Amino acid sequence: MMYRYVCIILLLLLTNPGIAATTVVTGDINGCNEVDVAIYPPIGSFINKFLLLQTNTIQTKNGKFSFSYDQQLPGFVVIESKCFKRLLLFMTPGDSVHIQTSVTGDAPIRFTGSNATGHYLYNNQQLLYNRKMENAEELQSAIIRSASPAIAMEAVKTIIGKYQHPLDSVLQQKEITDTFYHYVRNDIISDIIFNLSNIILTNTDPGNSHKQDLRHSDKALKDILVAAYAQYDPFSTAYVHTISAFNNAANKSRLIESGTIKGSLVQLGLWDKQGGNYQAYNYASPLYQELLKGDGLLLDLKFRFKKSSEMADDLNQLKNTFPQSPYVSLVQEELASFADQPVASADGNTDLVFFDETQGKVTPVTSGKQFQNLEALIAQQFPGQAVFIDLWATWCSPCKAEFRYEPALHQFLKKRNITMLYVSMDFENYREEWKRFIREYKLNGFHYFPDKSFRETLEKTLQSSVIGIPRYLLFNKHGVLVAPNALRPSTGEQLYTQLEEKLQL
Repeated sequence: MMYRYVCIILLLLLTNPGIAATTVVTGDINGCNEVDVAIYPPIGSFINKFLLLQTNTIQTKNGKFSFSYDQQLPGFVVIESKCFKRLLLFMTPGDSVHIQTSVTGDAPIRFTGSNATGHYLYNNQQLLYNRKMENAEELQSAIIRSASPAIAMEAVKTIIGKYQHPLDSVLQQKEITDTFYHYVRNDIISDIIFNLSNIILTNTDPGNSHKQDLRHSDKALKDILVAAYAQYDPFSTAYVHTISAFNNAANKSRLIESGTIKGSLVQLGLWDKQGGNYQAYNYASPLYQELLKGDGLLLDLKFRFKKSSEMADDLNQLKNTFPQSPYVSLVQEELASFADQPVASADGNTDLVFFDETQGKVTPVTSGKQFQNLEALIAQQFPGQAVFIDLWATWCSPCKAEFRYEPALHQFLKKRNITMLYVSMDFENYREEWKRFIREYKLNGFHYFPDKSFRETLEKTLQSSVIGIPRYLLFNKHGVLVAPNALRPSTGEQLYTQLEEKLQL
């Protein structure tokens, strides 16, 4: 009953905007002077998950910055800078939060102001944010240990409770508001359900030749997912503000279309001109169709997947169906200054290059050569070598935050005769940006810019339909992937010990 009550509150907040109030974010980042800080307020109540458009960039002065904006609905604000890892703050209209940290060492990020204790828990690995790989491993182990789908579902609930517990404690101590608690709790649930979906859908995919033995039939695995969706419905208004809302809604829509779970068509006309997987979105609720269409437009704008005329048609469909959607004015403004460029290629030229900061230039090793998959790249270009791989992208703030720990990593790798390889997850039209970042961040070592088909084979190699980055891999000298999810460079000695153990050095 309590859960339904919370859903009603959230629905009222989403459908009845209140009066806008000024929300303030300030910071004091020791050792971070004259560096850009990008702040992405929510789009209405939807999170600006893809960090597209609506960017407010300010520069630190003596490590300090201040930003304020008018906010009408509660939602997540994303903050990123090369001086600290990406932050996610849940803000309600009128909140004021101050951030304090240092670029030296591994100082935690501290907060004062509105819901300070909650922000600290969320951004310092006390809850689920930044611990999603750990959670995925827990879920996978729980499925393997469970004798039936019902027992597996109980294990999922226990895992949700584990990550929710610190939040429960600070709520009881009245260190966070009820609104903060409910929104962040639902974000935790949404992320865990996404991880669960990812594990099950990957391991029931007929085209996946790298399935893990989860000790259940495909039907039993899907029964677990059906039970999870019944308990934590991805179309519920409770989850529409969360990081995983887009992916969970897309997954559920496709499962309804395939007949795996029950659902009804909600024909709004938003997908009439789009084929393929988009037709499945007709099974999403109206609110989630708005989210899927709006975020889809932002992705098209960011990566130039379509021409301006095509995006204008999509925008008109959204505007006619949801005239008050916060996406409408945002996309309209961006389209007004949009200049058509060649649509991003699905299979463009690929490059393997080498960078040495002492020479200051990117030197081609191969040009235009396409490798079938990561294993082929390792076998053909690095035979008999252990290879440590960094999966990253120019738009990935956490990836860039790890770069400052890599000089020490490079010293370790050199001492142990391990080759460093960076693999970009950027789209084709980011090739020049990719090369610029290599030079700017002095990323010594080999770099590979793959095409779309190569990235798709990565999903099978890593047994994941969605690859979160940064991600680190280790191949031994026999070309065997011995660490599909190695620790981050920021863990220092823990990573070095892990690599030595995996390579039996």
